[in-house]
Amino acid sequence: MRFLVLSILILAPAQASAQRWVDQFKQGPFVFKSEFPIRRGPLTQALAQIKQELEQKLKLKVGNDPINVHLFNTRRSYQTYMKQHVPEAINRQALFVKGPQGSSVYAYKNRDFDTDIRHECTHALIHNSVQFIPLWMDEGLAEYFELKAGTRVRPARLNNVRNAVRWAPLNRMRITLTKLEAVDDITDMGAAEYRDSWAWIHFLMNDTRNNNAGRAALVAYLAEIQKGQPPGPFSTYLSRKLPQNEAKLIQHFRTFR
Repeated sequence: MRFLVLSILILAPAQASAQRWVDQFKQGPFVFKSEFPIRRGPLTQALAQIKQELEQKLKLKVGNDPINVHLFNTRRSYQTYMKQHVPEAINRQALFVKGPQGSSVYAYKNRDFDTDIRHECTHALIHNSVQFIPLWMDEGLAEYFELKAGTRVRPARLNNVRNAVRWAPLNRMRITLTKLEAVDDITDMGAAEYRDSWAWIHFLMNDTRNNNAGRAALVAYLAEIQKGQPPGPFSTYLSRKLPQNEAKLIQHFRTFR
């Protein structure tokens, strides 16, 4: 997706832009521009923790390229801005865009505001680390890290996956990697695809029954991507490192407490 900056007003665009942002500051790779005063501590601490976990648990080398975070006071203000800058995303609640002018995150205040920020900024940090990543993995990691740090391992959404696993034989449904890998357009990611992407990441990050082989495979796969070496489909890669992984994922969610 290309990112093209346009003036909001034809007359005095610089002045209009200056008047829009009432709070601006930089923290790490993030450059914040907000239409309202930001509670800096909780926000910057949450994002710093995500960056730290990506670096420590997944061994990603997160770069320092600027990530511009635009925060809006209302949905109307957000849509007005997006209509000029990223019109194809005007109906999205929040958005990450990587284009020739760098990475940008857009969000407006709503009941899921903090979650939106963590989700989209996780995308931005990942794309500061790798040039490419499978769509399902990108979304699965963002879904995983969008939750507060203390709730990521045992969140309420565990029940959704447990129910899917429980009824899978009757529905002839399988939470397969190959099914997720076939989705190559974000518009084709529905609720089930987001759920299953998160489920695989949760399994890979937290399964201790198999000596953390899942996480080791994920770390190794991302390391090859960082080297610029396309490692092929993750389903094939994981099968070599962790055979019968689909059955082990099901067992993980049946027994995880």
